[in-house]
Amino acid sequence: MKMRNELVDRFLLLGPIVLGALLLQASVPDRALACITNADCIDTDACTINETCTTPNGLNNMVGCTHSPLVCPGACDPACGCVPCGGATATPTPTPTATQTLTATPGCSTNADCGVSDACVTFTCIGSACNRMDTVCPGACNPATGCVVVGTPTNTPTATNTRTFTPVPPTNTPTNTRTFTPIPPSPTITPTATITPTATNTPTETPTPSQTPTPTPMPPVITPDPHGGSTSVGGDSGNDCPNFTGVCSGGSKNGQACGCMSDCPGGSCTAPNVITIFDCGPEAPPVCHSDNNDPAIGTCQKCLNGTFSCPLFSATPLQPGQIIYATDGCYDPSRIGPDTVVQAVPVAPLLSPQMIIVLVASLGLVGLIGLARLRLSK
Repeated sequence: MKMRNELVDRFLLLGPIVLGALLLQASVPDRALACITNADCIDTDACTINETCTTPNGLNNMVGCTHSPLVCPGACDPACGCVPCGGATATPTPTPTATQTLTATPGCSTNADCGVSDACVTFTCIGSACNRMDTVCPGACNPATGCVVVGTPTNTPTATNTRTFTPVPPTNTPTNTRTFTPIPPSPTITPTATITPTATNTPTETPTPSQTPTPTPMPPVITPDPHGGSTSVGGDSGNDCPNFTGVCSGGSKNGQACGCMSDCPGGSCTAPNVITIFDCGPEAPPVCHSDNNDPAIGTCQKCLNGTFSCPLFSATPLQPGQIIYATDGCYDPSRIGPDTVVQAVPVAPLLSPQMIIVLVASLGLVGLIGLARLRLSK
């Protein structure tokens, strides 16, 4: 009875320890806890391959063997591998199984800092440490598709690929680190205002040819006003006669241009008569420039200075109230002057106003002298 109790006590003491060990073993599947190198790890059966001694992260840095399971199209027999044993089976699809070796050494912040990954090599940044995982294939490895299956399917199962992580040592220069290089301050440049004289372009006035207005030809004007009894009519018609200019014959200006006799002292002028004096009539009352029936009563030359003096035909004197006008034939058509009324001859007084004043003063003086004598005689 006492021995039974001792056995029960030992069972109760050792049972929890054995049960804890079994539970710990179950919590880490396919992992042996004691190993130093991969040679210490032996495949336990035909369904496990690639025993690897590794230091996992997160399991208190325990050293243990990691098994890679054999992937079969069907069931797996621990004695012979994929079932049915000895029968023809398809070559299992290589499924890479990764075994990671992590190093907590600073050196990266993203996977891209470690390298470019593909189907054969995978770079990862775990805990600021770069890790390289290579896909181990029975044959070649295609970076795009992974392991290449070679040969005819046999009954021998193909082991699952195992990826071995090779830690990539961190570089001395941290990635994504900005290095600031101090820039020495540049010397202060004080701008000096330099006044540069700027030439001002003064526009040059281009002389615009001015058009000289052509003077309007002056019509012949009778001046001074004629009076009744006159036998000639004078006036002015402008100093131009482009079509009818004569030449002096003889005299001091022989051979020179002339318009009338006065232009050739001591000689004669060959210019034609261009001034004509017309009488407004014969209507009563007279109408000038009507039906071209006004009679001409005199004609003459025009001097170079534009003056003229035309004697009347037959020396017929002008009558007071008669209306006359002059025309200038230097142009075509002839220029016609204004109508002029012949004035009556003024009656000359017996004495001029000055003489009347003198006469009155003389008579007054004579009267005063007479009065003075009268007073003296009394």
